[in-house]
Amino acid sequence: MPANLRRIFWSVAAVWTMLAAISLQQIWHLLQVGALNLAAKEASNSLAEDLAYRRWAALHGGVYVPVMPGTSPSPYLADVPERDVTTPSGRQLTLLNPEYMIRQVYEMGPGPSGVHRHLTSLKPLRPQNAADSWESVALRALEAGEKEVGAVVNLEGQSYYRLIRPLVVESACLNCHGAQGYNVGDVRGGISTSVPLAPNWAVARAEFLPIAVAHAVLWGVGLAVLTGSYSQTCRRLAERQRAEAALRESEAKFRVLSEESITGVVIVQDERFIYANSAMSRILGYTPEELLGASTSLDCVVEEDRPLVRENMRQRLAGDLNQARCSFRARKKDGALAYLESLGCCIHLEGRASMIATILDTTQRRNEEAERERTIAMLRKAMEEIKVLKGLLPICAWCKKIHDDQGAWTQIEDYVARHTGAEFSHGICPDCLQKLEPDMPVRAEL
Repeated sequence: MPANLRRIFWSVAAVWTMLAAISLQQIWHLLQVGALNLAAKEASNSLAEDLAYRRWAALHGGVYVPVMPGTSPSPYLADVPERDVTTPSGRQLTLLNPEYMIRQVYEMGPGPSGVHRHLTSLKPLRPQNAADSWESVALRALEAGEKEVGAVVNLEGQSYYRLIRPLVVESACLNCHGAQGYNVGDVRGGISTSVPLAPNWAVARAEFLPIAVAHAVLWGVGLAVLTGSYSQTCRRLAERQRAEAALRESEAKFRVLSEESITGVVIVQDERFIYANSAMSRILGYTPEELLGASTSLDCVVEEDRPLVRENMRQRLAGDLNQARCSFRARKKDGALAYLESLGCCIHLEGRASMIATILDTTQRRNEEAERERTIAMLRKAMEEIKVLKGLLPICAWCKKIHDDQGAWTQIEDYVARHTGAEFSHGICPDCLQKLEPDMPVRAEL
């Protein structure tokens, strides 16, 4: 059992560790997804703003700005009437189409959050607007009907979330791009934005650290509780094994004492035998199985004695020590009458009150006592019939007759025989023989 318990302990510890690891992995995954969604949201908002600016400029046919270094007239708008105008004050203005305007904004560099934006096309008028490898694949997907394309890519050794949305040809766009064969509604390019993921990863790691510490503490507490439970279970198991060993030893001793006992030993529960030793079987002539299979423990008791035995059992179970001994009669299997005497006390087995009792067969003792009583009675009767000679008897000095109570003189032989039952035989003593026959030799045996 301890080996099985150790396997269970290590299995539960492994499962607990695996659950903690899975929980941490899921939390880190959710934090990564959150960081990625945050970058996607930022990229989406940035493109929405840029497209809104471009659409506003496209709806107004572009904007006029002063000619200055870095803002020269666009060579791609040379065919556009009034590309260049002069204000009444003599200030030179040039027309900027939406793409030119957005490109200048992009050329100002990434925003404060490090977001990079790019105006691109598969057929650019301006070579600097040519698509890179990722943008080329994304633009083809846009031309195939995708609304937007996003992905995590590596740029210059850092992770970025890139998002691109299409630039759809409108009627105002044909002034510049009509010569390229575009029609209204065609995708002629796109605006892409790249949001760095490093700040979001840093936030995710910062949020993950206390969660990881909490998981580690919880994991350690769980292992400590599991270890404590394992140790306590081992102690309880050891105590239980010791108790079971002691119980087995006690049961073995009980069975040895019980089976070797010359007196019957029974355990009765709810008026039924739950144990009977071999001596009890010998006393009643039944096998232990027959005794245990009896409907009640009173089946063998003589019917007149059953109320007495039942009341004694009730008092025994109630703890009345003054009613420990009970004498009753029982019928053996062969029908013979047996006189028994029980001495019992209350015990508890499996939470139920039971009675353990020793049964002594007193039949032989009672028979011997009865025989002794009969002998004593006979002796008493004989003693009553025996007549004893006592007192002062008047006797004749010459003829030796006795003067009895009725006043008659009776031969001594008759008197003694009448009062004692003794019988007499007659002979002559040597002295008398010598007197009567002096010449007759005297024999010693006389």
